[in-house]
Amino acid sequence: MLVEMGIAAMYNDYTPNAFARTSPTPTASRGHTMKIIARRARIEHMAVELLQLSGSLRLPVPVDEIYSHPPLQLWAVDPDRAPQLAPPTDDPFAQRLTTARAIARLVGESAWSTRVRLMSSKPLTADDIDTFAATLLVPTALLSALNSRQRAPQIVAVLFQVPISTAIKRLTELGYLATDPEPVQPDLSPER
Repeated sequence: MLVEMGIAAMYNDYTPNAFARTSPTPTASRGHTMKIIARRARIEHMAVELLQLSGSLRLPVPVDEIYSHPPLQLWAVDPDRAPQLAPPTDDPFAQRLTTARAIARLVGESAWSTRVRLMSSKPLTADDIDTFAATLLVPTALLSALNSRQRAPQIVAVLFQVPISTAIKRLTELGYLATDPEPVQPDLSPER
């Protein structure tokens, strides 16, 4: 019941069915698949609530600000403990994904009542952390506000300032892409 209400609150008539085209494994039972969908919906609900609490539901999501100034003092801010640096890459937005993962870990370790109510007191798994980070950077509410032309993976990657693989993952999970297209890095060089 809670999951159904959460899904109904996050999606409207114009949003494709979340995770409609994804399946954890081709042979997964319907019950197992429904549990995964429910868990992802709970993670999405937590990410959206964190964004609302911090007043950060805008483009691009200010993950550095959320990390440094957590709402409700969900975690202790240690100025000497910055998020790990992303491995060297050509993607200019890789560090934002690393910061979002650090936030997900901190939320997973916190005693935040919403997290405990939705996910129990068990720590978040690596998959939960990746899902939370992607959802935090590309929230459904902001993605569904885009028109169909703006939902191209390259445009989503630039608007939300995320790696192209994260844009493709979110667009596919939410049913905006039928298949996984080949990742193409957008040209962000200044015009001459």
